[in-house]
Amino acid sequence: MPTIKSLEERIDDMVSDVATVRSDLIVEIATLRTEVLTETSSIRSEMATKKDTNDQFAAMRAEFAAMRKENKDQFATTRAEFANALSGITDQINKLNTELRVCTITSVKLEETGKRMEKIVDDFPIVRTKFESDMKFIKWIGAFLAGVTVTVIIMAFSVTRSAGALESTVQHMQKEIDEIKALKR
Repeated sequence: MPTIKSLEERIDDMVSDVATVRSDLIVEIATLRTEVLTETSSIRSEMATKKDTNDQFAAMRAEFAAMRKENKDQFATTRAEFANALSGITDQINKLNTELRVCTITSVKLEETGKRMEKIVDDFPIVRTKFESDMKFIKWIGAFLAGVTVTVIIMAFSVTRSAGALESTVQHMQKEIDEIKALKR
């Protein structure tokens, strides 16, 4: 992406090029004018001696008019090209100004985000300490609950075993009662 400085340098280069072309055209026109004037004086001196000098002079005049028209057209073309280039540069400057505004808005948003991130970074040790203490407490509760669970499971097996033994004792006693009742009858 070109910078504003490089764009200004481009504009300066284009202005310099147009000025160079213009000065070259002026020098060329002056040279042509000098040549035409030299030819014209030479032709005038020859006109006195020759009959066909009038035809030559008319031809030269037509050539000069054509050259003048050509130079005028070239100058008009150069001027139109310069106007087009200037229009393009103006469009680029407008686009760059728009992008600069967007960059400015983005920069402001980045600064706000940076401030928020700094606050988060500043608060992180506090949050981390709280998290670590909460995790220690959760681990302690987990260990306690694991111990309680193991104890409950062991006690369940013990109760089941005791219930089984009690049931067999009750059945045995029931048999003895039934036997005693049977003897009594």
